[in-house]
Amino acid sequence: MNVSLVLLAHPRSGSTAIRDIFDLHPRLSVLNEPFNPTRGSDGWGYDFLADLNAGQQLPDILQDLKETSNGVKHLLGQLTLKQDLEVFAFFPTKFFMVRRNQLQAVASSLIAEQTLQWHRRGAPRMQDQPLEPLDLNRIAEYLDTQGTAIAQTNAFLAQHETGHQCRRIVYEDLFGENVSISQRLEITLELVRSVVGNDLSNAYIEKVAAKLDHDSNKVNSTETYRLLPNLAEINRLFGAGQFGAPLE
Repeated sequence: MNVSLVLLAHPRSGSTAIRDIFDLHPRLSVLNEPFNPTRGSDGWGYDFLADLNAGQQLPDILQDLKETSNGVKHLLGQLTLKQDLEVFAFFPTKFFMVRRNQLQAVASSLIAEQTLQWHRRGAPRMQDQPLEPLDLNRIAEYLDTQGTAIAQTNAFLAQHETGHQCRRIVYEDLFGENVSISQRLEITLELVRSVVGNDLSNAYIEKVAAKLDHDSNKVNSTETYRLLPNLAEINRLFGAGQFGAPLE
């Protein structure tokens, strides 16, 4: 099998779960954010970002990655936007993961950063851990940056989105609160089949179902947003327009 894929993702778009699910398959090996500046060589024993900063050409590094794995998950913003799209263009099978509601994405990220809780399961109840107001300047900066990245990535997709070789995965359609576990499993397995065909054992499907059940317990929920002291101000300033509905 000659699979070579990239998951290009916006923050808090469910990309880690999808990357993990691909990587669970015995015929796939998908590196998790090899250009993440906070990880270095952690997880794969080699610091690709250090090579890039030392002057090695990005296509040469990507070729090395392609020869040693089936692909990568890459988060927008870990390189320049031009380089992000270069990573995306390099791999023949492309998945682009994004959220419709970018305001929820930044709120979720800042809450998780504040509480160090990325999943609710096994953690203290949010009601027992009072939240501090979110930084409005950081929200504005994030939304501005992501708005530019989304526009340019959409332009790229318009040129390359052909069948299963370039697919958009929207967080709300897969991990939204109104999507059942069975629907989530069906959608996810279809994504995996688009890469490996029907080579899905019962044991693998059970692992995917367990992973999706775990990842349904995220911090980004309406019950959590209601605990923000400056929720009304956040909604007044940012809760309309291109970034999605207000936090509720």
